[in-house]
Amino acid sequence: MPTRMLDISFVKRVELPGRARMPFHVELYNATNFNWFTGINMDPRNAEFGKVTNTRNLPRHWQSGATIVF
Repeated sequence: MPTRMLDISFVKRVELPGRARMPFHVELYNATNFNWFTGINMDPRNAEFGKVTNTRNLPRHWQSGATIVF
């Protein structure tokens, strides 16, 4: 079964004085922070019934960067 994640990227180009410009970007991975739980104990006779021990996907991550182009 596929893992549902939403990845988003924002890019903004800023004009600097002269001929220079600065592209700025922000990237979000798993932007909605949706969790896909695995490792659920489904044995009703066990004292740890319903305990979640793992997730299938990563938590939300973001990165940003900028460069100056002459």
